Amino acid sequence: MEATRQLDDQRVMMSTPMPTSSPPAPPVVRNVKIAEVGRYKFKGYGSYHGGLEGRSRWSWYRKSPNNNLMVIQGATNRDYEAQHEDYGCQILFGYTPVRIDGIAGELVLSEPSPFIYPDLPVVESFTIIGKAMEGEILTAVDMPPTNEASLSIWDRYKKDIKYQWYRSGEGNGGKFSEIRQQRSCTYKVKLEDVGCYLRCECIVSDVFGRTAPPVYALSQCVVAGRIVIHAPPTHQSV
Repeated sequence: MEATRQLDDQRVMMSTPMPTSSPPAPPVVRNVKIAEVGRYKFKGYGSYHGGLEGRSRWSWYRKSPNNNLMVIQGATNRDYEAQHEDYGCQILFGYTPVRIDGIAGELVLSEPSPFIYPDLPVVESFTIIGKAMEGEILTAVDMPPTNEASLSIWDRYKKDIKYQWYRSGEGNGGKFSEIRQQRSCTYKVKLEDVGCYLRCECIVSDVFGRTAPPVYALSQCVVAGRIVIHAPPTHQSV
């Protein structure tokens, strides 16, 4: 009887299915996004799901203003620092989830970042040279930056410099009125400027259509020009 009981127990064990582990879920990634972590520095994030994560792949893309999307070669980390080629464009982070057994899921892209721009090109100093005297020529002189980084931005991205001259009889604290059609860096002092101060405005624009805040230079109070009296010619007696 004991032998019969053991045989029945073996039959029960053989008829009972052994538990099996379920296959891992396919790898997916959610909530892919970009965060700006410093000046021109970005980091990509995403939430991985589907078994143990293996060597997932990261990538970065550049989106031009006309919506062309281009992969940024060599950018394969979660961290990315913007380059000159990114200025005027947006960037996106790409996350391809890979399970530990090498099975890869679909690439998911983040939303585009805001447009990336360099610093505005600005003048380091702005002055007026020449005599503030009727009939004289005044010249507004703008000096580009001497700092290496700022000078690089100036050389690469400065597009135009515009000038505008103003007149005031009350000095720097008074109200200046625009002198019409005087938009060059030079100005010939007129009779109506005598007793007034002249101010020149300088506005720098870049290749991205942005303008830097205006800077101003102020002249001395304009004085009247020298009056030269020519003596009449003398007639010699014959």
